[in-house]
Amino acid sequence: MFPTAKVSDINLSTVSLLKKYLLNEKKLPFRDKTGVSKNRFNRYITYIRMVLNWGLRHEIIKQQDIALPRIKPDPVKRTPPRFFSIEEIKKILDCEKKLPLYCSKQLKTNTIPQTFAMIRFMIATGRRIQEVVCLRKGDIDLDQRMYTITRDKTERTGKPKVFYLSDFAVDVIKPYYDIRRDNEYIFLSQNGTFLTPRAAGQRLKRILRLAGIKDATSKEFRHTFASHMLQSGEPLEAVREHLGHTTVKTTEIYAHLSKNYLKKSINNSHINTLVNTDTKKNIQPDKEVR
Repeated sequence: MFPTAKVSDINLSTVSLLKKYLLNEKKLPFRDKTGVSKNRFNRYITYIRMVLNWGLRHEIIKQQDIALPRIKPDPVKRTPPRFFSIEEIKKILDCEKKLPLYCSKQLKTNTIPQTFAMIRFMIATGRRIQEVVCLRKGDIDLDQRMYTITRDKTERTGKPKVFYLSDFAVDVIKPYYDIRRDNEYIFLSQNGTFLTPRAAGQRLKRILRLAGIKDATSKEFRHTFASHMLQSGEPLEAVREHLGHTTVKTTEIYAHLSKNYLKKSINNSHINTLVNTDTKKNIQPDKEVR
């Protein structure tokens, strides 16, 4: 937007123009929409600060050259994440029976079963699509029911993350685990090569459309895992560990579901039986002392 801008040109007016462009005018062809989110805009401001601080540290620019004022990031209202209900999950998985009616033999025997195996694995583990397609046989230890994610979304720490496998998740990936070599990816493309996250996401979008579910992507499978875990009574900290979040603050977008569970669990049938109707009748108020 500002191809000839200098460091000294960065001021509040410049940032305001940048904000207007990013939020309302920037084209996002891959998402078929215009404008970035407020959260992403705040990230752009962070990048500008990082570049300026780098220039100061290496004495490429001087303090007096910088006209950028203190910018308070726009508050971002965090809306509860969308997740699939039990009925929607059933619709999605039922598509496995419908798809072969329109597909070639190769798709019927390989691509379709593998795609639905990915869906089941994501719902059972809460993994991101990029983590699933990058999973190799050598990352999995079926004896210990554990697997390692060697490349996560942020790559901040550079350290592998270890997660546990449920019995169901083991059953899902074992057929593919048994036929792969250690350095091979568990899930492959139709040609037997690396399945890119974008290609896998397109597969999932087509299935969601067939199931009649609009405005949903692969990330909703991760949200579904976390949301149903909390609704079933699992603590927020345990869900954080399963998702691989660095802090519980990131996991707190699901906290409202945990509170809903607490509202329901207070009417515990076992507790209610401890104080029955007969007990209530036997309780008499204290008489007034005269």
